Amino acid sequence: MHLSKSQYIRGRQCLKSLWLYKNRPELRTVSDDAQASLFNTGISIGELARDLFSSGVEITFNPDDFNGMIEKTKELMDNDTKVIYEATFREDGIFAMADILVRNGEAWDMYEVKGSTSARDDKGIVKNHYLQDASIQWYALAKCIRLNKAYIVHIDNSYTRNGALEIEKLFAIDDITVEVKEELENIEEELANMEQVLSEDLPDIDIGKHCDNPYSCDFSSHCWKHIPKENSVFDISYAMGKQWTLYEQGITHIDDIPDDFTFGANATLQLKHHESQEIHIDKEEIEKFLDTIEYPINFFDFETFQNAIPRFDQQRPYAQMPFQYSLHILHEDGTLEHKEFLGDENSDPREPLIRQMLQDINNSL
Repeated sequence: MHLSKSQYIRGRQCLKSLWLYKNRPELRTVSDDAQASLFNTGISIGELARDLFSSGVEITFNPDDFNGMIEKTKELMDNDTKVIYEATFREDGIFAMADILVRNGEAWDMYEVKGSTSARDDKGIVKNHYLQDASIQWYALAKCIRLNKAYIVHIDNSYTRNGALEIEKLFAIDDITVEVKEELENIEEELANMEQVLSEDLPDIDIGKHCDNPYSCDFSSHCWKHIPKENSVFDISYAMGKQWTLYEQGITHIDDIPDDFTFGANATLQLKHHESQEIHIDKEEIEKFLDTIEYPINFFDFETFQNAIPRFDQQRPYAQMPFQYSLHILHEDGTLEHKEFLGDENSDPREPLIRQMLQDINNSL
């Protein structure tokens, strides 16, 4: 069995997904532009984090020469290189690349870079997929080098840029060595399980919440093909997870939901009007709202972008940055006036947008 780190993580999320990836890759859904953008953002963050450990040597990724990457890593280690980016190893069938490897005396410290703003959940527990990621990395590396510490490097969203980017403030470093060593006890069993599954026919694993946790599976279109494309129980809004209760009872279409099955108010309203096929209009609430409106009426729509790495002063990581708006002003005589703003992509759009917005929007607000 040969697994990359990402394939191991895939298998921990769903063994069926791993089997399909290895045996039926043509069933995968091709990544869309949004996923590609996230991938590119991850690369940028990873490259920037290297500045925390300068003077390192990068192992250039070459999908046609993994052995060459492994040999280059060994050569750098033998030559007493202090910092290696993308150090590459293949041990016990596991192919792993460490984002940053730093020599610490006779051992090495391993740093994995993530684009998120925390390595832990609200309870202070290391996020499970990050723990699995670092643990399989440690498992492979520890078979050929001595390891000292395992760290997660992530974005610190409390940082506010002011002048030149301060790398040491942009990133936070979280020591997860203790948790990684505890997780190591599970890896042999998990790998044996994966090897067994891959040696057999497609495993019979049903869809479930795991399909999107922690990552959206790229085989969902295949595994979910038995779910109605329209009016499935998964189309019910505010269902609070009850759609899975229905699914476990063999119910996939809204029309098949038993009359005595209870939902909250919003979902109940949706089902009621699906059955009657009547459009629900709460005229009383609409009239209350309309009574509060005075002419001229401003219809304001705006767009924002986010940067993991702040580009401008007084910008934090992942802050919502408004850069465009469209404003329609309806006057009492029926005249419709249009105004708009579009920022310059090379400069901070916030102040000019706000200044023009204050001029354009009518004081009736």
